[in-house]
Amino acid sequence: MRSLLYHRVVQVPEPDDRYSVSLTRFDRQMQALVRRDWRGGSVGEAADRPEDDPVERGFALTFDDGYEDFERLALPVLERCGFTATVFVVTGHVGGRAQWDGGMGAPLLGWRSIRELHERGIEFGSHTRTHPHLTRLSSARARDEIRGSREDLEDRIGSAVRWLAYPYGESDSDVRRLARESGYEDAFGVLPSRPGPFQRPRIECDDGDGPFGMTLKVSRWYPVFARVISKSHRQPG
Repeated sequence: MRSLLYHRVVQVPEPDDRYSVSLTRFDRQMQALVRRDWRGGSVGEAADRPEDDPVERGFALTFDDGYEDFERLALPVLERCGFTATVFVVTGHVGGRAQWDGGMGAPLLGWRSIRELHERGIEFGSHTRTHPHLTRLSSARARDEIRGSREDLEDRIGSAVRWLAYPYGESDSDVRRLARESGYEDAFGVLPSRPGPFQRPRIECDDGDGPFGMTLKVSRWYPVFARVISKSHRQPG
C-alpha cells in the first residue's frame, strides 16, 4: 500500500517548519499527481481494493494530528482533485491545540468538524489520546493510549476505527502487539522503517516536493530508495 504522509497545509509555512506545506505547493503537488493519472484515496479504500484490480496508480493519502487547517485549506484541494484521505486524530486534544508542537501549538479539529468530515467521506483513524512516545510508556499506559483513543473516536463518529498511526512513527514489538490486541486492522509508521504487519511505513511529503518528487514518491521503488539513502546518511558509531 503506497501511503503519503502530511501534517499541516498552511498559507505560508514558518521557516524551518518541515511539517507544513504551503497551500500553493500542496495544490501543485496534487495537480501533478492528477495529471499523471494517480488516484488518491483513504487507507480504507486502498486496503479494500481487490487484489486483481487493474488500476495500479492508486495511493493512500494521510494527515497526522487532525489540524484545523485540513478542513479549511487541504480538503477543498482534495475535492477538486477527486481525492479523499485518512486523518489520524489525537482524541485527548480534539478541539484544542497541538501541544506536542511546542509553545501553544496549532489549533486542532473539533468533534463537530470531525463528524461532518466523516459524513463527507473523510476516513478517521487514531493517533493515540495524547501523542506520547509509546515505546517509553508502561504497557498499561500504552494500552490506554492505543485502545482508549480508538474507543473515543468510535463513540464520537459511530463507525469502526480500523487504523492507528504511531506518534513520531515510533513502535516496537510490544507496541505493535498492543495495537493488534486493541482491535486495529493495521498500524502505520514512517519511512525508512522496514514494512511489516502493524508497521506500515508512510512517505513524508514537504514543501520542497515538486512534480517530479511527487511522482517519485508514489512509485513502487521509492521505499527501497529511501531506505538506501537513510543508511548512507547514518553516522558510524
